Amino acid sequence: MAGRYQIVDAARGCALAAMIVYHAAWFATDYRLIDVPITTEFSWRVFQKSIASSFFALVGVGLHLTVLLGFSRRRYLMRLAKVGGCAAVVTATSVFLDPERLTTFGILHSITTCSVLALPLAFRSGGLAAGLGALLIALPLQVSSPVFNDPWLSWVGLATAIEPTFDHQPLLPWLGVVLLGIAAGKWLLADRSAALARWESASMPARVLARAGRHSLLIYMAHVPAL
Repeated sequence: MAGRYQIVDAARGCALAAMIVYHAAWFATDYRLIDVPITTEFSWRVFQKSIASSFFALVGVGLHLTVLLGFSRRRYLMRLAKVGGCAAVVTATSVFLDPERLTTFGILHSITTCSVLALPLAFRSGGLAAGLGALLIALPLQVSSPVFNDPWLSWVGLATAIEPTFDHQPLLPWLGVVLLGIAAGKWLLADRSAALARWESASMPARVLARAGRHSLLIYMAHVPAL
């Protein structure tokens, strides 16, 4: 498909598959169908963070490609509106499922915000994006305050505690991961002649993953009610 990179779509498809596995285990545990220490065991927590990291890094790669392939304000704003609208649906759904675990800044809310704040870096050098990204990832490891525990500020990522929620993916450190994704895109997918840009596979698994990756938002919104 013109304007698509199969390697990026397939990577997004892999992240989706891992996410579905994780959420299936999470829901089954939450409804006491199985007994898995999904929120306490280190390996499960690493699994969850690696999935989220993949999605945010791919947001950064996508922003790079948006600029590389010819930035269109209309396409960018349409995509932003779709993700932001789906984020609003997630919040509304969480009210119905359990108002005591309201989702006010989940992964789609964070992706929407990061897509706005990180866009200017997609027009700059990869080194600048990488340096700033590393700084933003390190910041919440060194700085936190109870001031940010307030629900109106907890989205920043500097809180010492947060209220119960179905999903909480704060701006920090994930904005930093998005910036690292921009840098990775600039270095690994600099143009159509780059090795990864030319990668294509006719294998069924790769094609299925790439097709799923092209419809990641739809699958994300459909898989939770399906589960």
